[in-house]
Amino acid sequence: MKVLLMDSPYAVFTGYCERFFASGMASIAAILRQAGHEVAIFEADTLRESDDLDFGSEYLRLQAYINGLNNSSHWIWPKIYQVLEEFRPDVVGITAVTMKFGSTVRVAELCKVYNPNMKVIVGGPHATDWPAMSLQSPAVDFNVAGEAEESVLSLVQAIEAGSEDYENIPGLTYRRNGQTILGTHPKPPRDLDIFPYPARDLLMNPGRYTSEDMGLVLTSRGCPYDCAFCSHERHVRYRSLDNVMGEIRLCIERYRTRQFTFKDDSFTVNRKRTIDFCRRLISEGLGINWECTTRVNLLDDELLELMVKSGLNNVKVGIETGSERILRSISKKASFDQMRAAAAGFNKHHIFWTGYFMYGLPDETFEDMQATFRLMKELTPPHAGLGLYAPYPNTQLWHDGVRLGLINPDVELDHFFNTNPKDYFFADPQHRVVQMSHEELEEAAAWMMTRFNKHNTQVKTLLRRGWTRRKLYLRDWRLLHGDVVKALTWLGLLGRGPARHRRQRTSVTPP
Repeated sequence: MKVLLMDSPYAVFTGYCERFFASGMASIAAILRQAGHEVAIFEADTLRESDDLDFGSEYLRLQAYINGLNNSSHWIWPKIYQVLEEFRPDVVGITAVTMKFGSTVRVAELCKVYNPNMKVIVGGPHATDWPAMSLQSPAVDFNVAGEAEESVLSLVQAIEAGSEDYENIPGLTYRRNGQTILGTHPKPPRDLDIFPYPARDLLMNPGRYTSEDMGLVLTSRGCPYDCAFCSHERHVRYRSLDNVMGEIRLCIERYRTRQFTFKDDSFTVNRKRTIDFCRRLISEGLGINWECTTRVNLLDDELLELMVKSGLNNVKVGIETGSERILRSISKKASFDQMRAAAAGFNKHHIFWTGYFMYGLPDETFEDMQATFRLMKELTPPHAGLGLYAPYPNTQLWHDGVRLGLINPDVELDHFFNTNPKDYFFADPQHRVVQMSHEELEEAAAWMMTRFNKHNTQVKTLLRRGWTRRKLYLRDWRLLHGDVVKALTWLGLLGRGPARHRRQRTSVTPP
């Protein structure tokens, strides 16, 4: 069968810079191709017309997303229809992320306009958290929850055979005789080595991806921590290091990748494995640089020294808050002393690092937000990410919000076409926290955003990032060009010109 896997538009409307490729879809694509199906992957956001890094106007940008969803004349919709006409799929699978679930449904509707008999499958994080919601749209035929490689393969094979025997497909929600049949939650696969490497070569528009984009690698799945704002799978499963090293070599040989991003939820959760991995990189002399996401309590000076020796040049950690009270309430299980120690280690070893912070938590006060700003200035991360808290189901903060009357868990499909994504699930978007009025929160948010943006746009910060990537630039000058363009845009010295031309100049040649 011909299967088209699609990621719906989002950055197209907001203008934000997007990186990497859709690794989840590429993994499913590899499984389907292995079984003999013809597969392609289309990411609508590769067609975006701008690359912007300023998140200071995030709320307004997200309103532009809502406007785009409801504008049938927007240029992206005929582009997607054109992809359908050219590939002529029998089955379309669409990724559903809560922030852009409305866009997922719009793409499904477009698929049914093109071919009413086409089968449309929705999967991804939102499909996992709200398995019955997708089926509220008549354009969606199936919803697949969880890590879906094996479930999607079984479903596509059933569709090809003309069978409607779906009962034994894990995580599948579907309709039968007008009724929605809710599937059981699937067990996460334990042996990750059974899956082929993500099929990067099946990406449409390969010229829109850089060598660095192609270097996204997951070496594990899951995180053992239970932060109150997160709903990730708690059981950690690992790929073998031989398997990981094979994918790294493939990216080097096929895409000339030298900067890798290991996108594990907490990369250093297994200290011994991390040490073994770093020693493998060193002994095999691959000469790559890499970045990862982890936690401040999972680092120490000895480990950092080895990681840097093996090529580490960038780390991302969640700090979240500077308030002791809020830190306890979100079950972060990390202390301020551990944050300070990690920051000192990053600076000692000249690692560019990002600290992520939140505001607008249900029980937060302006004093708590001020404490967050003070901690950020004390730690002085080269880049400080700041985000407005948005509730997600199956988390402790979600249940707290319901108990406090802040969250309405019973939303209908239309909600995702008419509501700013940052307001999803709030009973009253002007009542997000219990300790501040809407006006007070807006004033505090503006105060925070102004100071974080000022911190992030210092020339020395951008130069520090460039210095940590200097070896990469010597290998691929096109990435230097892309970083310079982004830096000038961020500093306000360059307008938001068409990103499609910039991306083509920094792309890799497809195999």
